[in-house]
Amino acid sequence: MKRATRSWWMIGIPVLLVAAILFIAFSASQVTVQQPATLEAIYDLLVTEDGENRLDLIEQRVTALEQQIQGIEDEVDLIYLQAKEMMEEEGWQFEKQQWTLDDMKFLLDAIKDKTDCIVCP
Repeated sequence: MKRATRSWWMIGIPVLLVAAILFIAFSASQVTVQQPATLEAIYDLLVTEDGENRLDLIEQRVTALEQQIQGIEDEVDLIYLQAKEMMEEEGWQFEKQQWTLDDMKFLLDAIKDKTDCIVCP
């Protein structure tokens, strides 16, 4: 019994030490030092190296993206209208074909009735 307990302590203590060292190392690496913002740092954020205003550049990009999106929406609307017109045209053609088939069926039924009368005495 003492040997099992002793071997447990021999393994457990180094594991606990390694875990404590890792915990301390990870905790220390998480510490961040906050520096006060300076006018120069803020200026560097707002202006490029060429002296252009970053906010204006961002606004130009957003405007260009909005125009692209509007163009895509216009194309989608056009495709939708064309598809709708095609579906309506196909629907009209199907109705026209149905009328033609109904007329043919009526005429075939009329011919059948007349042939039935001829054959019957």
